[in-house]
Amino acid sequence: NWVSEAIKAYSDHNDAIIFFGNLTMPKNIKRGIDISKKLDLNTVIFTANNDCNISNNASLKIHIDTKTTSIFESIQSILIFIIADLLAN
Repeated sequence: NWVSEAIKAYSDHNDAIIFFGNLTMPKNIKRGIDISKKLDLNTVIFTANNDCNISNNASLKIHIDTKTTSIFESIQSILIFIIADLLAN
């Protein structure tokens, strides 16, 4: 599982990991969230799936209320640019 292995290899204790998942949450992302919790990392999840069974493992879960993948992906792109801009400054 490449997501979990990348988190184990590259994360530091004070890191925050941001996950994006649309209407379905892939298994590799779920495992990454689980390993982040085990490593005591802050975890932010943006998802369009309100029923996603991962909220207990997340520091913050943000539900984007849409059933349209293209709308979720557009919002996701905007959020990525905002986060990158904030981190760059």
